[in-house]
Amino acid sequence: MWPRKNPPASSQMPPVTDEMMDAVRAAREKGLQNDLLVLAQRLRAEAPDRSSEFNAGIDWALLWLENTARQLTERPGQSSE
Repeated sequence: MWPRKNPPASSQMPPVTDEMMDAVRAAREKGLQNDLLVLAQRLRAEAPDRSSEFNAGIDWALLWLENTARQLTERPGQSSE
């Protein structure tokens, strides 16, 4: 049975279109956006009583995560506000 020969031409997959690639890219970006936002939320929840030195660094990281996440689904000329 294996290795299998190439299937007949009539059963081959249709070509991947630009729209399909855009949909995959958008889904991947949306998933990454969600992961970054969850990470930022968890960081905020885990360190409520931080020292001032740690606070400055973690706040910068949290802002970076949140801003990066927002930008993933924005398109040129589009604003989230």
